Amino acid sequence: MISVIIITKNEEKSIQRCLESIKWADEIVIVDSGSKDKTIEIANKYGAKVFEKKFEGYSIQKNFAIEKAAGNWLISIDADEVITTELKEEIQKITENPTKYAAFKIPRRLFFQGRFMKWGGCYPNYQVRIFRKDKAKFDIVPVHEKLIVDGDIGKLKGGMTHYSYENLTDYFDRFNRYTSLDARKRYNKGKRFCLWHYLVPLHKFVSMYFFELGFLDGIQGLNWAILCAFYDIVKFMKLKEICDEKK
Repeated sequence: MISVIIITKNEEKSIQRCLESIKWADEIVIVDSGSKDKTIEIANKYGAKVFEKKFEGYSIQKNFAIEKAAGNWLISIDADEVITTELKEEIQKITENPTKYAAFKIPRRLFFQGRFMKWGGCYPNYQVRIFRKDKAKFDIVPVHEKLIVDGDIGKLKGGMTHYSYENLTDYFDRFNRYTSLDARKRYNKGKRFCLWHYLVPLHKFVSMYFFELGFLDGIQGLNWAILCAFYDIVKFMKLKEICDEKK
């Protein structure tokens, strides 16, 4: 049995596209943290099992979804992601036959400013998203959570598409939240600000745009490299703020 797990809050603009790509699954489990739009209404149309839970962190929400899922194989997907037909067929094959793997990583492509990004480290950008229910949990961190897998991890060819940001306003709405969580995560792990951090964004930009050929993605490649470098400097500046506050 295959269950898909999704955590949501106010995702009416993207969730239908996501659900359409996974409607073949045996079960869809959604953990919602107080949507005020039509997210739950849309989810109900696709027969999803919707659980309401106050947001306590991305990892906690996703682990709660794992607990509620009935399938022995789970697929973790975000509301702004879409599974391809090729990946669907691969998933169905591996879940119908014995395998030594406890989980699988899949390539993910980014759709940004009207373009599918291929360079600058944007593709294949492998993500571990398919796993046995009894073999994986998400680590408890504020942001950029990862699956901790007990067993071998395989690799699939079929992938997913990440329709990440509606526009730059949407990007910066998330940007502020994620940089704050990222800075807090680093501080809690014992990381402290140093002057070297001022050079990290420059290295990020040069690496993405030149060494990883981001310039081949045109103006979108330039914009993405700039935004990623800016993300780094802001998260380190916020880390410095936290360090100063704790003195």
